[in-house]
Amino acid sequence: MDKYTLGVDFGSLSARAVICRVSDGSVIAQHEQSYPHAVMTDFLPDGTRIPAGFFLQHPMDYPFALEESVRGALAAARILREQIIGLSLDFTGCTILPLNQKGEPLCVDAAF
Repeated sequence: MDKYTLGVDFGSLSARAVICRVSDGSVIAQHEQSYPHAVMTDFLPDGTRIPAGFFLQHPMDYPFALEESVRGALAAARILREQIIGLSLDFTGCTILPLNQKGEPLCVDAAF
């Protein structure tokens, strides 16, 4: 049974997942998922104005795009999840996203 690696690249506007066969490095499937909020330059979703020169992304776009890009790549690859033996993540920049114990971003918690 062939073995595969899964890589996910988080960019400015989307996350892209790719699945490669370990034995020869060939790409067998990929899927791109755009961020629903794209890059926010003027207003936050609640209407708060963003200061000039700031470019923000919605924290819930990351887990959404991760799940959807991986699901899409797995569906296109038609392999068993158990065949994936490696995982790699890549980001355009350094985005720090504090999480609670459930893995949820603190910024969506009403307490904050």
